[in-house]
Amino acid sequence: QPGYLTSNTDGTITSTVAANSEAGFSIVEYAGNGSAGATVGHGLTSPQMVMIKCTSTGSTNWIVYANSLGNSDYLTLNSSGAIATYTNWFYSNATTFTLNQTFGNANTSGRNYVAYCFTSIPGYSHIGSYVGTSASGNVQYLGFEPAFLMIKRTDGSGGWIMLDNKRSTSNPRTKYLTANTSDAEGDSASIDVDFLTNGFSVGGTNTDINVGTYIYLAIA
Repeated sequence: QPGYLTSNTDGTITSTVAANSEAGFSIVEYAGNGSAGATVGHGLTSPQMVMIKCTSTGSTNWIVYANSLGNSDYLTLNSSGAIATYTNWFYSNATTFTLNQTFGNANTSGRNYVAYCFTSIPGYSHIGSYVGTSASGNVQYLGFEPAFLMIKRTDGSGGWIMLDNKRSTSNPRTKYLTANTSDAEGDSASIDVDFLTNGFSVGGTNTDINVGTYIYLAIA
């Protein structure tokens, strides 16, 4: 049953998982043990994006893994900062993800964590990356028209730009929220994003979407 809470013993740390494999999404709860190479079952097939947050203590960051960043780089969901590096902090495979025991934001002994895991599903969702061109017509092919799109610059400062087809009902999609702030909705012509029947197109010279290198999460 999609979303049903189960105890997952695939890893060295027993986790509690609610997974919907058809949607490519799972929610994972686990307790850190501080052990080298600790593994945690995630309930999906090789998630390509994972957001981790400590739930048992305050003032800890949201740590984001994306497969295009590799095993040592990460982003912070509550920050506009570029990628940071912590050697081999994360590794994702078919049934588990592996954590570096000394990376306190993901595997401190005695702390509890939640992880939101995403994997691409053809025709429904896609996690990917692209390089900005500072020009119009920078098309990213998804195989579907997105209803929700989140973009983050990785090689420099930039907000976690979130767009959708409910607040902006036609192209260009200029109404945006930023996951890293508590700001109200913005509306700017420089957020030049079109939703296409087979993907999305970015344009212009806004550094948040089309100048550097970027990761994205798109959902139909």
